[in-house]
Amino acid sequence: MFKNLCLLDVLTLFLIYYLVIPPPAHAYFDLGVGAYMLQLVFGFGAAFWLSLKSKMMRKYKARKTADQSDPVVSEEEEEEKEPEPAAPPADNTAE
Repeated sequence: MFKNLCLLDVLTLFLIYYLVIPPPAHAYFDLGVGAYMLQLVFGFGAAFWLSLKSKMMRKYKARKTADQSDPVVSEEEEEEKEPEPAAPPADNTAE
């Protein structure tokens, strides 16, 4: 059965065995590590949500301003307008 195995086959089998079957670690996850990992997941989720929301709001505002067409006033209409009277100066005398 093993007569035709070359060195590359043996190394491939050893690599597969080493990667698939991990050695015993004799370790544990502390409660703080689990809470930290949960905080990382929520933090990345919130950052992703806010960036997506800001991009959508930017697109919505751009579309809304593009849909609103400003009336174009010609130069003749601007000249025909009467200038607005200036406000009277404020009386700043103190008694």
